[in-house]
Amino acid sequence: MPDNPSLNQSLEANKKLLKQAFATHRGMIFRELTIPAPGGQTRTALLVFAEAETDNMRLDTFVVRPLLEGDSPGYIGGSLAPSPVPMKKLNDAIGFVTRGKVLFQVEGTTEMFAVEVSNLPHRQIGMPETESGINGPKEAFTEHLIINLTQMRRRLPGKFLKIESLFIGTEAKLEAVIIYVEGKPTQTMIDTIRQRLNKVTQDGVQDVTELAEAVADAPLTLFPSIMLSERPDLVCHYLMGGRIAVMVENSPRALVVPAVANDFFTSSDDWYEWRPFVAFLRALRYLAFLIAVPLPALYVSVTTYHLQALPTQLTLSLLAQREGAPLPPPIEALVMTLIFEILREAGIRLPRTIGPTVSIVGGLVIGEAAIRSGITSPAMVLVVSATAVATFSLPSTTLANAATYTRFVVLALASTFGFFGLLLGYLLVITILASTTSLGVPYETPFFPLRPKFLPVSFGVQPRPPKSTGGTPSPKKTNQAEDYQEG
Repeated sequence: MPDNPSLNQSLEANKKLLKQAFATHRGMIFRELTIPAPGGQTRTALLVFAEAETDNMRLDTFVVRPLLEGDSPGYIGGSLAPSPVPMKKLNDAIGFVTRGKVLFQVEGTTEMFAVEVSNLPHRQIGMPETESGINGPKEAFTEHLIINLTQMRRRLPGKFLKIESLFIGTEAKLEAVIIYVEGKPTQTMIDTIRQRLNKVTQDGVQDVTELAEAVADAPLTLFPSIMLSERPDLVCHYLMGGRIAVMVENSPRALVVPAVANDFFTSSDDWYEWRPFVAFLRALRYLAFLIAVPLPALYVSVTTYHLQALPTQLTLSLLAQREGAPLPPPIEALVMTLIFEILREAGIRLPRTIGPTVSIVGGLVIGEAAIRSGITSPAMVLVVSATAVATFSLPSTTLANAATYTRFVVLALASTFGFFGLLLGYLLVITILASTTSLGVPYETPFFPLRPKFLPVSFGVQPRPPKSTGGTPSPKKTNQAEDYQEG
């Protein structure tokens, strides 16, 4: 038997194929109904469904009752239920059944159909965890795609919200959707996303983050070029700005493209906060990034190679602190930075009730013990602490992770070449930023290439609501996709 035989056969042949396929599946129901046929005759209808994943009321309303009354399944009382989908291949039918749909075929026909009657267990809508904020809605996505799409439609009612469905994988096909606002993104962007998702052959995708490399322009980039969000309100804001969202079943987050560097400095509160304060916070986050990446490298290069660049009093203070220190500054900075990263990882992995406490207390105890034992200097503890605080100030966890491993690269160069290595690190970061794109959009837009009219938007000072409109866009309303393009 072929790996994926066709289902365009008789009822008995399809029944045999499905029973072989589900031989090791517990809870699969094969139910036969005697239904009326033209001329006062009767014929058999076969139903195949998974007992635990099926809503019995929906099954009876949209499939069983119409069949027994001689109507087409999917129509009841003049209202249209989920439309029957024809099944062509065995693997497609298996995937539909395991996702809570019912297969049915009527004797004398050569086609089997699937109807949505699922009652899958799912988590209730909760509050955002990684994008929590003071202002704005408090709802987050769940692992159930239907519920997530309902939240999107409720926030963007009307026909201009477009949702395209497709299936990814080879054997265990998983439903994914492409969401955009009609007329906002270019058709080229939509086609590109569709083509890239259709090329995904991996089975068992559990989260939308597993599709990030398939959607990104370059799979391996130093800085994130894909925006991930668990908040429906933020995704709607991005869609209104010409972005495209991708969501999959079982994932509580949405993937948004294109994403530029400024997006990762945007907090959820920026969309609802007082505009002058938003501009201040946005500038503060840029400063935090400039501290988080080069500060340990700057300290090491100065104390190792360029003490003459400091004021005399500061030089004497640093030398006094380092008197008796057993480790050279590069090794000292590396050890202390690694300890901080281990504490941060421990705080994440421990139970939520004690994780933050352990990481804070652990940092205080280890820092104090390191100074008292003479392993490190107070200045190094201060540098590492300032770096940690600056890293935690970044609103995006993916950007914070990028700052972490960039920090180690710049530290290695500064430890080897001093200020010259620090300059090489800066040039490396700038080169990577300038060469990165997201769905063809330059990563540094609107700074490079320069888009002067969008600079106020990037710093959160755009008026809201804008003149001549009754809408309420965000203070960081992204320019339309066509405005990103060169030429």
